[in-house]
Amino acid sequence: MAGSTTVKVAGSMLLAASLLAGASSATLPEPAAASSPDFTLELTGSPTFNPGTSATVIATVVPLNGETSPVTLVPDQSLVQATPPVAVTVAPYGSTTFTLNANAIVAAGTYAFGVDGYDDNDTSHRATTTYTLTGTPATFTLAASPSSLSLQPGQSGASTVTIAAANGMSADILLTATLGTDSAGTGTRPIATWSDVLPATRVPPPYQAQELTFTVPPNTEIGTYHFVVTGASDDSSPVDASTDIDVTVTTSPDFTVAAGAGPTFNPGTSATVGVSVSPINGESSPITITPDPGVATVSPASAVLQPPYGSVTFTLSANASIPPGTYSQSFTAFDDHGFWHRTTTSFTLTTSPAQFTLSASPETLTIPAGASQSTTMTASAQNGMTAPVVLAVAPGTETAAPVEPIPLWANGAGALGLSTAPYGSQPLGFTVPPSTPLGTYRFTVRGVSGDSSPATAATDVYVQVVGGQPLPSPRAQGVITFDGTASLSTFPCSPPPPFGSGPCSGSFTGDWGGDLGGVSGTSPYDLVWETTTRDAVQASFQFYEVQCLGGLETVLGVAAGTGTATAAPGSVQGKYQVVGESVPRDIVGLTISFSFHWTRAGNTAVLSLAPISLSIDVSGLGPITVVSQPQTGVASLAVTSAANLGAPTCATPLQNVQGVIGGIVPLVDTGS
Repeated sequence: MAGSTTVKVAGSMLLAASLLAGASSATLPEPAAASSPDFTLELTGSPTFNPGTSATVIATVVPLNGETSPVTLVPDQSLVQATPPVAVTVAPYGSTTFTLNANAIVAAGTYAFGVDGYDDNDTSHRATTTYTLTGTPATFTLAASPSSLSLQPGQSGASTVTIAAANGMSADILLTATLGTDSAGTGTRPIATWSDVLPATRVPPPYQAQELTFTVPPNTEIGTYHFVVTGASDDSSPVDASTDIDVTVTTSPDFTVAAGAGPTFNPGTSATVGVSVSPINGESSPITITPDPGVATVSPASAVLQPPYGSVTFTLSANASIPPGTYSQSFTAFDDHGFWHRTTTSFTLTTSPAQFTLSASPETLTIPAGASQSTTMTASAQNGMTAPVVLAVAPGTETAAPVEPIPLWANGAGALGLSTAPYGSQPLGFTVPPSTPLGTYRFTVRGVSGDSSPATAATDVYVQVVGGQPLPSPRAQGVITFDGTASLSTFPCSPPPPFGSGPCSGSFTGDWGGDLGGVSGTSPYDLVWETTTRDAVQASFQFYEVQCLGGLETVLGVAAGTGTATAAPGSVQGKYQVVGESVPRDIVGLTISFSFHWTRAGNTAVLSLAPISLSIDVSGLGPITVVSQPQTGVASLAVTSAANLGAPTCATPLQNVQGVIGGIVPLVDTGS
């Protein structure tokens, strides 16, 4: 349109008035200011509820002018506790629910409640509403069923406590039971405990019934005891409620106990005594009788008599080491109510303790080298002895030699456990290795019992080694030496059941060396070796001390186990000549596996290796077994350290023991 101008301001079109002919200018209006982001805050709900309960109010945030920042809502905290105490709502916002919790002691009335809202632009708004608290606060009552109990001393009974909540009550309630000042007695009184065995218990909604148990100790005075059961809550009006329970303690049942006349018997044997029980005042609960600790061992360890009662027989066992004399033995009896009585009798031990003797037939054996013979060992009981006996054999130290006769019982070990009397006779065999030097060897056979006085008996057996058939030329001959560290769990260790709780376990690691020569088939060989690593020899074993039975400490020990030993290339020097070859082959390794028995007297032990397999590793041929016949040797043990201090005894053994073991085993294999 001729003579007009259009201006766009704040997003709208303005049509300018026609300019008059000859006019030089026109005035334009100022642009409108843009609106800032904002929000509105509104509370919905004006609840009416009981003190001690809760209600809700909803806060709603609506954005204005493109509001996008988080809005923080903070409710008032006054007569009510509002949760959550702070709430943050983010775009696109919406509604937040606040819970108003009013304590039961808040007075009835109408009160104001507000919520403040803030955004990140420092814009704030407040919304308010009201809430009304009624005149009926949350509360509860207690009841007990039964409200009275009649119990005897030693008995217990229970009452069930119920909680009745009213007016929306929902807070936890703490229940306690206390004895009223008007109760009977001044000494021991009934004890009240809840199901969790505590004097107080906390009960949450929905308030399940709680069992309150009353226990009447045996020495409670007769009379009525008044208990007050109280429930308390921080959110109830009034804050507590109570109910009463009366416990009447009446005349109690009882019993008498009497032990019969005590016996007279020999130390190391046993005898019996009877204990009788009679009821009083209608006693009908089982009566448990236990022997008090004393000089004698009493079995059974406890006995239970059922009504109408009667008597029970106990066995008194006295160790043979107990001196003669008259001793007392008490028994304690108690019923299910906690009543107890004690009775005492006496018994007499004579001057003739149980004991045993050992004999050998024949006492002297004449055995050619390379042969075997047996003698018969007889244990004879005296003065009523019936306890188990262990027999063990060890060489006399004055006749010990690297190669000597090997004693073995019928079980193949250096010790033999015998059953109770009569013990009978046991064969003891002696095998004389072909290389044993001629002469007479003394062996001591000891018998040990934990219930004999003296605790041991001993006799000597002599083995006279004479010349036998000419020995065949050995196919292998040499010697092994070894030393290393032994780890023992306990030292000394008691024998196995029925003599003790052993045996104990141990291990050995060490190094070894030696020399060996001979002929394998038609191929002669010769070698020497010396290892430097402390794990070249490894063995595990079980062991025990025979003398721990009689408390004579660590004089004689027995062990048995298995092991291996290796010598790797670099620690072996040797040659193996194959017939028909011009150059002997190198021996590059050595391996031995074995089972062993060990019988120790003092620090020195006889060591027998059987079965045994010793192989040499020949270059290009592999392992070749050159020794497989049983071997014997000697060894020694010395304890070096332990977890506890003091001299080792059977009563106070050392624990986690470290020791040094070293020995020598001559090697002879005839191949026959």
